[in-house]
Amino acid sequence: TKHMSKQHKQKNNQNNNQQLKEQKAEAFEFVQKINAILAKIREANVGMMETTPPSDEPGKMAITKVIFPPEGGVFTYFDKEEHPAKGFCYGETVETVDEVKKTMMAFLTGLFDSLSKNKLRTILFVLFFRKQFEAMAKRLIVQLDYRIRRVRQKPDKYCVCAREFYRVFNSMAIWYPAYKLEIDSFRNIWCMILEYDDAYRYTLQDVLPEFNKDAARKDIVKEIKKMLDLALQRDHRGLFIKFSQIRKMLFLLNLKKDMREMVERFFLEIDLDKIKMDEDDKYHCKYKDNYNWDHVDNFEPIDYEKRARDKKIEEDKKVEEEKDISV
Repeated sequence: TKHMSKQHKQKNNQNNNQQLKEQKAEAFEFVQKINAILAKIREANVGMMETTPPSDEPGKMAITKVIFPPEGGVFTYFDKEEHPAKGFCYGETVETVDEVKKTMMAFLTGLFDSLSKNKLRTILFVLFFRKQFEAMAKRLIVQLDYRIRRVRQKPDKYCVCAREFYRVFNSMAIWYPAYKLEIDSFRNIWCMILEYDDAYRYTLQDVLPEFNKDAARKDIVKEIKKMLDLALQRDHRGLFIKFSQIRKMLFLLNLKKDMREMVERFFLEIDLDKIKMDEDDKYHCKYKDNYNWDHVDNFEPIDYEKRARDKKIEEDKKVEEEKDISV
């Protein structure tokens, strides 16, 4: 009887798993239909998912399936591609996260511009109005977190890299309870950026594994600068300017000892093995132009203006040849 009961239980589990798979397949098919309808009626010609074929980049091809591995995360498969991408490119989520990210960068850019014009005055402002400045920054982070609350992802559905950051932020909230609200809010924002902006995530996955924890214990600011220098050497995209601005503002950590200690503890806690790219990441990151993913010495970034000029010359040449043939 006990053996029969065990077999019955296994059969029920198999049936339940099969039923769950069928329900997921039906749900995804329904989402695809809604996506097609929205893309048809919207001026921007996009649906809920950021899929804009035709394109050579796998992440912009038609989605064929989405799976949820038992260990966590989300894998999205694209037409005729073996390697899945991390996450699910849901249009509204991507746009919301992008808005929040741009607002944060605007704040940092404003601070950077102020430092560039008058460094001494800005430092004095931060020192004499430290409490007001901190209150303003905290309020901004909390409000931006509130902005993404509707599209926020479940922690277990983040990719491995984002899940590791989520874990470390949770530990920080325990170690520094006075900052729990701000830490939780920044955790939510940062993990969503990593999940939905692979340009940032791939760059971080490329340079952070080279972080030297022994060197960081001696001088955390210097070690973070080294990571940003690596990114600046390898990155020839628009992110270059952002990384450069962040690097120049790192000296502010020296003005606040407790914040410097928090940042050091944060980086020392990260498991760098969980940040590294896997084979799927390595496959998809290569489609991000103008980044030296292979770390070669003779890397040459793409000159888009030259490419456009050459293309125009080729098109004009073909037109002239066709005219000559017709004559």
